[in-house]
Amino acid sequence: KIVFIAEDTTIPSEDNSDIWMMNTDGTGRIKLTFYANTGELDGHYYPVWSPDSSKIMYNYLCGTKTGIYTINCGGTDTIRLTDENLEGNATYSPDGTKIAIVALTDTDHDEELNSNIGKDTYQLWVMDADGTNRVQLTDIPTRMTNVSVPLWFPDSEHILASYSAKIDGEDPEGALIVNIETKGTTILRGIAGGQDISSDGMMLVSSGYEGDKADTSYLYIVTLEVGATSSTFRSE
Repeated sequence: KIVFIAEDTTIPSEDNSDIWMMNTDGTGRIKLTFYANTGELDGHYYPVWSPDSSKIMYNYLCGTKTGIYTINCGGTDTIRLTDENLEGNATYSPDGTKIAIVALTDTDHDEELNSNIGKDTYQLWVMDADGTNRVQLTDIPTRMTNVSVPLWFPDSEHILASYSAKIDGEDPEGALIVNIETKGTTILRGIAGGQDISSDGMMLVSSGYEGDKADTSYLYIVTLEVGATSSTFRSE
């Protein structure tokens, strides 16, 4: 099966978006969610399968509120996992027990630093697959932080996420590798985005830039070495 988003052309609104499912040959198209017609921006986005293919997780946006929901592949048993504003980029761990999300977080480190934009920043969180036991993994004390696009390593113990922020005065773009148990974080600077992780979890590929050549994109291979008690990372 394939899940995707599409607008319903029978609804007189350019902002509606729903989750659909179809067979891999394009047949058997089924609508799983339904536009609420609230008069505001209203839609369902970013569908992802659970590892056992029994559920679909997605973001629901209505006005300025976003929630993360699950629905089974038959279109029933809709469950709301989060009810806070502005959350997204939800992904299941490979073993299906955890969910990584990006959420707007109240960061209160430096009043002067945050005076122009407020204290809210986007940080990386993890929670159980039913929405319980939510834990914040990153706490970057800088304005305009935007942690996004979390990807799980195959061991279900590490998460890779992009960030956009100045950390210690360094380059404003890069990637973070976070251990969900210890919250230990490795910063990979100069990696602009578009990452993917190899199936064995030993390497990742990413686009990036070199030095001040932000207008020139490079392809990077990053080799990961995971030991029994520690993790080290090197880029090549």
